Amino acid sequence: CGTYNGEQISFDSLKEYFRRWDQNTLEDTKSEPCILYIHRDIKMNYVNRIKKCLAELQAYRIQYAVLPSVREYDDKYYTYLVFPLVTSRYFAEAEGWQKLQKTSNIPKHVHDLYTTATGEIFFNGTKVQFDDFKDFILHKILVMPDYCIKYHIHGNSTYAEYIFIVSTIMQVIHELRNNYSFEVYQRIYENLEWDEAKVIRERFPYRVVEIPIEL
Repeated sequence: CGTYNGEQISFDSLKEYFRRWDQNTLEDTKSEPCILYIHRDIKMNYVNRIKKCLAELQAYRIQYAVLPSVREYDDKYYTYLVFPLVTSRYFAEAEGWQKLQKTSNIPKHVHDLYTTATGEIFFNGTKVQFDDFKDFILHKILVMPDYCIKYHIHGNSTYAEYIFIVSTIMQVIHELRNNYSFEVYQRIYENLEWDEAKVIRERFPYRVVEIPIEL
């Protein structure tokens, strides 16, 4: 079961619940993101089932609220700046998946990232320790900014392991954008105008394709 706005819902009735909600909701409300609050020990197989259900209802804008261990404001942690992750159409339909596969192979450097049922991390077949993952990814993106990471998510890995991966990659992107922004414009990324920020994003994009490994 899960909860939506305080109401408990069985998983089997989730799609129908959202369909009824969708029929009675104003159009401007529908454009708002769906924010998921997920316990760290929940398995990703369950999380991906929820995301697939939402995608089938065309709710692609899913965001994550992550509470930092140090409870002071830090904009790297908050959802509208860090985790506006879009659930692609490939969760819901074959055509979307085929388009995604084609798009992800356009960059020159395509990498495979796997998390196992026991929480181990493998990058292009090489095991990477948790403590080394940030520096490892930082180096990879810095030397190969035209990249795409295919993140294969094992269904028995936990949400905590998943959010560690995506938040670490995003933190790396955040740091690289700030450094490059200061180099080019003498200002950090958050203080740039829209056209300036676009230049920085094109230099260091967040290009991670999530591929669930079904159980």
